[in-house]
Amino acid sequence: MKRFLLLSVAGLFAFSGCSSDDADITDASWKLTEIITEDSSNLISPEEMVKDTDMYSPITVSFTETQATGTAGVNNFFSLVKIDENKLTFSNIGATRKAASPDMMKLEQHFFTTLIQSDHFRIKKDKLTIKDKNDRVLFVFALNKLENTEWTLLSLNDGTAMVSVPEGFTADISFGKDNSVAGSNGVNRYFGSYNIGEKNTISFSQMGTTMMAGPEEFMVLADRFNSLLAEAVEYSLSGNTLSFRNAEKALVMTFTAKEQSESNEK
Repeated sequence: MKRFLLLSVAGLFAFSGCSSDDADITDASWKLTEIITEDSSNLISPEEMVKDTDMYSPITVSFTETQATGTAGVNNFFSLVKIDENKLTFSNIGATRKAASPDMMKLEQHFFTTLIQSDHFRIKKDKLTIKDKNDRVLFVFALNKLENTEWTLLSLNDGTAMVSVPEGFTADISFGKDNSVAGSNGVNRYFGSYNIGEKNTISFSQMGTTMMAGPEEFMVLADRFNSLLAEAVEYSLSGNTLSFRNAEKALVMTFTAKEQSESNEK
């Protein structure tokens, strides 16, 4: 069982301010692209704080109407939120308790410490900027896109309900550059292309696949995976979870982001 740590911070985290109509802070995943330095002298990319770039993991946050979830680079964090006229109030903030390289742990601590100073935000197009009460920029986030991400299947719709994948069955999907997509349906490798449209719409080309056989149960699941991928018309990102929905808005598949070490083993 995972252990959770309640972050002891004074008071609540509050973001307030104005937002443009170009993007919505909710139902989206935001990836940290810039963070203020420890001496508050300038903004740098978070990767610059990690000497061994192979050990770096991105910092992300996602918002719904009632909560925020994400990863601080090492640990997943979570919070209840109240959204009121572009003001966000955070409460009951907690995080998992995993360890990593000293640089990543230092970056994560700096992220949490700086987060407490947040006062207001602005969204313009695909960029979220968070500032302190003196209007100093603390963070810059970009909408977390699918390019160069890898995901492992968690559950799929069997026709009546969402069911978890059985033990021993591993399917995944990887989004590359130039709209390429590839992965495993649990039995065979597949490859093709994808296209992202407005409001998180997505479509996939007809996929090419290998022609290997497997256990009958896995072959059925692999065929179902192929069918559901072809039906997907909308995606959503929430923290480390990627979800696909069909034209009827029904949830058809959910994936979890692959760990950095798992991706590097390929």
